[in-house]
Amino acid sequence: MNKGFSLLELMVILMIISTIGYFSFPLFTLSINKEHEKITIEKIEKLQSALLYYFDDINNFPISTNNILEDLLALEKNVNNDSRWKGPYIYSEFSEKDYITDGWNNYFLYYYTSGDLFCELRSSGADGKSYTEDDIVKIIDAVHIVKKKINQTRDKMLIINSTAERYRIDNGSYPSSIYSLIPNYLGDSYRYDAWGNEFYVLNGNSFYSIGQNEINEFGEGDDIK
Repeated sequence: MNKGFSLLELMVILMIISTIGYFSFPLFTLSINKEHEKITIEKIEKLQSALLYYFDDINNFPISTNNILEDLLALEKNVNNDSRWKGPYIYSEFSEKDYITDGWNNYFLYYYTSGDLFCELRSSGADGKSYTEDDIVKIIDAVHIVKKKINQTRDKMLIINSTAERYRIDNGSYPSSIYSLIPNYLGDSYRYDAWGNEFYVLNGNSFYSIGQNEINEFGEGDDIK
């Protein structure tokens, strides 16, 4: 005849279940957080790619206003009506606005100061609190893009300055502007540097680019001679 469990046996069973739960719940939580962390890192990598493509075209990152909903809208739409914008840089693999939240469904934090060559993306991590140990931070650096454009600009300038000397021989004077060389000596693509700005004549004997900061410093500063 089955008499069932005694009180002592029930207490032992409950203690075993409680012990298993005590040790397994943190492991379950850790597993969930690892998955959320993986999702967060994947989103940051995709945002990094989008932001670098944006920088390559526009010569800066989207301006930071501490409102990521507005800040990263420039990746979706040409909000500034900039002729250099070639987006969208965020594609349909994301659901609407999904790219601005991390794996825990909290908004990313985005920081950028105009003129800098880097920006920051930050997830507040599992605890949802910014600037704590579990934050996931990515510094996105565009220095390699600037170096590439400097080299492209210098390559163009070698051809322009060489052509300008030929112009001097043919016409007895140095060209007064890049327009003196186009279209008879050079194609229209040589009018602009890698940032889409026209080349200028320096001291009547060479051409220069106003460089990455897009400010004409008349051959000084970051102008490229």
